[in-house]
Formats: sequence, structure tokens, C-alpha cells
Amino acid sequence: MNRWTGKTSGWEEWLHYIKLEPDTMENITHWRTVPPKEARVTPFPADLHPML
Repeated sequence: MNRWTGKTSGWEEWLHYIKLEPDTMENITHWRTVPPKEARVTPFPADLHPML
């Protein structure tokens, strides 16, 4: 955590900080880490409105 701004540099640091915070962790009943996997992507439908 940045000592001047109080902000984290990313998700990993934020999650690490949460795990070390007893007041927060007492409200968490289950913590599970899901392994990464390749994203599945498909093109947008041709009839999708362009504003979306």
C-alpha cells in the first residue's frame, strides 16, 4: 500500500491487505482461489445496437 495515498497498486496487493485486516476477515466465512483459465470469447452479434 502506498504510504502517502493509502491506495494499493493492484488487485493482488489489495487482496493481500484484506487478508491481513482482522476486522474485515472476521466477516468472511469462506475464501477460495480459483485457478486462472483461458478466456472464451465470441464476436458480437451483427444485429447488436452500435450504442451498446
